[in-house]
Amino acid sequence: MADSGGEHDVTLTIETDNGPVSATDTVELDGIDSTISEVDTTFYESFDTCGFELSSVSFSVRNDGDISLQYDSVEIEIAGASRTDDPYGTAEIEPGASTSEYVTISDNIVMDQGSHDLTIRLVLDGDTVASETTTVTTK
Repeated sequence: MADSGGEHDVTLTIETDNGPVSATDTVELDGIDSTISEVDTTFYESFDTCGFELSSVSFSVRNDGDISLQYDSVEIEIAGASRTDDPYGTAEIEPGASTSEYVTISDNIVMDQGSHDLTIRLVLDGDTVASETTTVTTK
């Protein structure tokens, strides 16, 4: 299994009645190429401040690359604050596949009414493997 783009040797071995037969070839893999889309946020008016609280973020992730996209946490950043959600083990999206994510913000992120840049990062072992920034509006 490749975990990065570049040239990789691939060996195929077939067991026959006369013993194993093998062939090796070099393949070029582009690497990770993903799309984060369909971002939807839920805001609630804060009762103890004059702002809005981010409650949840949902989005779709599509693996457009030719290697498996893996991540073990999702980081949400907005209004100068970030929260990390790692509700399960390592998620894996095969090439050509997609999945939906839903992140509940457990610690309040309070912001003023209006438009804000929201960044979503998919992280594996502390390294960002995919990211998208979009503008969202409190309601």
